[in-house]
Amino acid sequence: MTKRFSIILILILLSTSLFAESEKESVMIFAAASTTNVIKEIAELYTEITGIPTQTSFAASSTLARQIENGAPADVYLSANIKWMNYLKQRKLVQAKSEVILFSNELVLISADKHALRSRLSRDSLSEIESILGNNFLAMANPSHTPVGLYAKESMKNLGFWDPLKDRIARTKDVRAALMLVERKETPLGIVYRTDAMISSKVQIIASLPKHSHAPVIYLGALCGHEIKPAARQFLSFLTSEDAKTHYNQFGFIPFK
Repeated sequence: MTKRFSIILILILLSTSLFAESEKESVMIFAAASTTNVIKEIAELYTEITGIPTQTSFAASSTLARQIENGAPADVYLSANIKWMNYLKQRKLVQAKSEVILFSNELVLISADKHALRSRLSRDSLSEIESILGNNFLAMANPSHTPVGLYAKESMKNLGFWDPLKDRIARTKDVRAALMLVERKETPLGIVYRTDAMISSKVQIIASLPKHSHAPVIYLGALCGHEIKPAARQFLSFLTSEDAKTHYNQFGFIPFK
């Protein structure tokens, strides 16, 4: 009986050790919602090349930063703006020296229906937007904390749109939720990243928001925590590889200059 118990104990310890090693080698990636499609593909490619499994969690950069602050087990954090990366750096929850700039993006106005608007919005576009909206709302991610919402609010202020339209905004949890509202025609217009509009066959870009009207849309990556997994460091490096850049280009992300 004692011998049998010893064998069972050894097997339990061995399986526990293997499980711990597997957990150690996997990479948990917290990434901005707008990167969902491209990061899923890159994570799958990384696993195919290295054999190291990955897990992904996508949401607004602000939501993910709060989750990391509250102890969520992220290994790599990908933010759609500098603000939330700095938020975690100030709290020493990401490794500042590991930070890398990955790519950029643009803001666009989308609709599920055809509309004749200027290719780029200006202060003279407000009456056209109000005409399209009628008594409905403009969909966009929450402008109080999400990166795309903050960029959009800044742009709208500079174009003179914010005060007339601020009470007519359908605020969503992230950019993909705003995209979905327009796809379903629950709102006639929405502001999203160009890359989000590109993945949908149900909406069309009817105008771009001028780049000069808001801060540059910058995506950054960094390692989380104090004890960095070698696999996490390797994955972050992979995000700057030529293979990864090819995928960024395919999904419409712009090299940062």
